[in-house]
Formats: sequence, structure tokens, C-alpha cells
Amino acid sequence: LKLNLSSQAFNTHTNAKITYNNNSFEGNTTFNIFNLQLFSKTIFDSENFFYKRIIGDTDLKGKFSFKYDNKVFFVNNFGFAGKDLNGSGEVEINLTKSKNNKINLYFNYVNFDNLLIKNFINKTANNISEDEIFIFSGKMSQKAQKENYKSYIEKIFSINQTNFDIAIKNAMLNQSNISNAILSFSYFNNHNFLIKNFSSILPGEPKVLAKITPENKNST
Repeated sequence: LKLNLSSQAFNTHTNAKITYNNNSFEGNTTFNIFNLQLFSKTIFDSENFFYKRIIGDTDLKGKFSFKYDNKVFFVNNFGFAGKDLNGSGEVEINLTKSKNNKINLYFNYVNFDNLLIKNFINKTANNISEDEIFIFSGKMSQKAQKENYKSYIEKIFSINQTNFDIAIKNAMLNQSNISNAILSFSYFNNHNFLIKNFSSILPGEPKVLAKITPENKNST
């Protein structure tokens, strides 16, 4: 199977091999995103966290190999590079319940100032000045009904717990350099997050280390 997709935001070229007797397939894809902001509005719906927050119009090129077998989808050899973002990663998505998903991402460089909108949360309600650093929105506390998914992506990630391991070698945030950042967290249905580990070196070389251990698995 050869599949080419093109739009104003991106194009992709895919070569895949399908095995009918055991319902599996594998292949590889190369992609070229011309405008990251437009691309985010192409793949995410208007309720998604990234839909209105990606402001970068930078391009991004990359490639990855994929394999689907026995209701497990793998993405390997994933690499991407652009002016404000470059790195690599691997993904394992289980379409069977009670099997954890895994997403590992390694960024050599990320320029958050050029990629993401700064005003994520209500500064007045939270007494946050314009120059302070903040990333996550308080909107995450909203609950989603299991029978009323807002998007197919959300439906997939609500089946099982997803474990994220993210490492950033160098990043620019609020015109300051952040290095050697490590973040490990889990996401499970109804927008529950569990942060397992966080560490980073901030401007001026202070170190931030945090580890949160819940009393039980139901803690959020």
C-alpha cells in the first residue's frame, strides 16, 4: 500500500505492508508540516488543549516506522526536526482494555516562546503576573462523560492508562533557558493526571526536583 496525503498544512508519504491472515500491518511514513499552527487545527477539535494554544507557524519534517499486531500499535524510529522543535520518540498504544499505553519523547531543543501562546490561564483569578512562567491550564479539571467523547483521540486514550516519559535537553521558556528537564506522568480517563517524577535545571542553575507518591492508585 502506498498512500500520499497533501494539504495546505502538511503532506505525508506512507509505504505499508498488510497481512490479511492475522490482521496486521507495518510500514513507514515521512512527513513535512508546512505550518504547525494550521496543522494543529487540522488534527485537533476546538475543545482540545492544543487547538488554540499553538501559535508557531514553523515547519517540521520527520519520519517514523509503525506496526500493528494483536491489537497493539507501535511507532518506532520516530524523528522530527524544525527551527523551534526537534527530537525523537516511540509510542505503544494498546486497543485492549487493562493494558497501559506508553509514550516516550526526547527533545533536543524546544522553543516554547515561539510555539505556544503565553496566556494559558486566568491571570486575574490566580494572581499571576505577565512575566511568570505557567504551562498547564486549570481547564483540565473538567470531567468528560465516558459515553460522550469529544474526539476519537480522546476515546482511544480513555480506554487505558497512558504513561508518558518526556525528556528535554534544552528549552526556551519566557526568554530563559531550561535544561535537562525530565517529566514522568500518567493520564487516565476523566482527565486524571498523576505526576510521578519531575526534575529540571532552571535559569541561574537552581535545580527543581519533585516526586509525588499517592496514597492509593485512585488519588489524583
